[in-house]
Amino acid sequence: MLNKRLLSLILALIIMLSCLLALASCGKDEEGTITGETDCPKADDDENPNIPAKDYGGYEFKFLTKEGSSYNTRYIVASEETGEVLSHYVTERNKAVEEKYNVKIKQVKVDDVVAKVRSSVLSGVIEYDAILAAGRELATMNIEGLLLDLNTVERFDFTKSYWDKNACDQLEIDGKLYFTNCAMNIHSYGYGMFFNEKLLSDNGLKTPHEYMAENNWTIDTWTMLAKSVSKDLDDDKKMTAADRYGMLSDHTYASLMSYASGIRLTAKNDEGKPEITLLDDQTKLSTVFSKVNELFMDKNVCICNRCDHKEAHGYSSTFAYTRYLFTQDYYLFHIDDVTAVKHFMDMDSEYGIAPLPKYDAAQESYYSMYEPYYNLFALPVLIVDAERTYSIIEDMNYYSSKMVTPALVDTLLQRKSSRDDDSEESLKILRDNTVYDVGLCYEIGNVRSAVFNLNLCEKVDVVRQYQKSQRTIKMALDAVIEKN
Repeated sequence: MLNKRLLSLILALIIMLSCLLALASCGKDEEGTITGETDCPKADDDENPNIPAKDYGGYEFKFLTKEGSSYNTRYIVASEETGEVLSHYVTERNKAVEEKYNVKIKQVKVDDVVAKVRSSVLSGVIEYDAILAAGRELATMNIEGLLLDLNTVERFDFTKSYWDKNACDQLEIDGKLYFTNCAMNIHSYGYGMFFNEKLLSDNGLKTPHEYMAENNWTIDTWTMLAKSVSKDLDDDKKMTAADRYGMLSDHTYASLMSYASGIRLTAKNDEGKPEITLLDDQTKLSTVFSKVNELFMDKNVCICNRCDHKEAHGYSSTFAYTRYLFTQDYYLFHIDDVTAVKHFMDMDSEYGIAPLPKYDAAQESYYSMYEPYYNLFALPVLIVDAERTYSIIEDMNYYSSKMVTPALVDTLLQRKSSRDDDSEESLKILRDNTVYDVGLCYEIGNVRSAVFNLNLCEKVDVVRQYQKSQRTIKMALDAVIEKN
């Protein structure tokens, strides 16, 4: 009988083969639009922008990104053919655009994206075409007047699914949109709740997916499950790093759990301007912080990857070390960026992905916050050839949605035994309910450190903490609105 690791390899090869066969079946029509079988874009697809092909004489179309930036910017240009399914599709997407417009897709990496955009706009010499940078960096650029209002670009059809509707709506200020999310940015999810299925099964417990089916995947249910699996494995009468915990925590998870409960720092009002909404329901805000705070302070249940794990033990960081421990069945739950699943590919036990829990059963949707240090898309206010830029960006997004996005989902859901349909549905929920907050991107009143990044391993009072900074936060938000 095949062991799990061999079966994993066979499944990976099958996925790779299917991708190659799909690409081999693709042809191109007279305008360079990809046509063919399977997931290849089709000329009659309702999503297809059907932009006429044009010869730009081998122009190098450049994306500006930050040097050393994370997962998402690795898939603008695949550095080499590694055999990885995702990189292969990125390469084929770029080839489709390059052949249609006779251009070459390039990536420019710099240490300081803000400084680069500032100097290039002020000098009038633009050496790149588009920007992928952290939301908070783009917010700084916008305050300085360095970015183009994307709502002025007629070529961009924000009704298409390859533009993130949540980002386009929630990051808009007074009818202007200076940065947003889209399909060519592979980082299109917020945080998910990873869980170890074996630990739940061994303890006779239901999975988060089963609770979701009952509309009972809530903070209280999550807390109950975390407490149910914690165990002193070495029987030394104390909980140490060698024992099992219900939750691998980060002491700054306050904002994540708040947003999962439907709480936001700011939201757009009827006039299209952001307003502070954090204290719209003080009881809920206090309750969320109190429940999460109580769980994280319980050292019999939670172990903190910053407070309790201070050594990397030979790994690149304490985060890498604790992710490894998750794969070794030491922890039941781990909150992380969904793309972190790449760290769990060799895990022997089965794992699943679920949204972060709701506040209670009455809450209509699950929510996942998009961190302001994740990358978003923008254009400089000065553009050398607007038609060329707009056409290539629109098609990059379209081709990404048809070629790269399906490969990303396959990568995230690659299983050792079978495809995880419940986790696939969870990914869809996460993508459809991602929350973007203007207040966090612009870091109004230093709100992350002043209010949200409180140490949940210590006793906190979030309402009082906010009230101390309320005036500063309000003034900072007014300044952002005025600048826009």
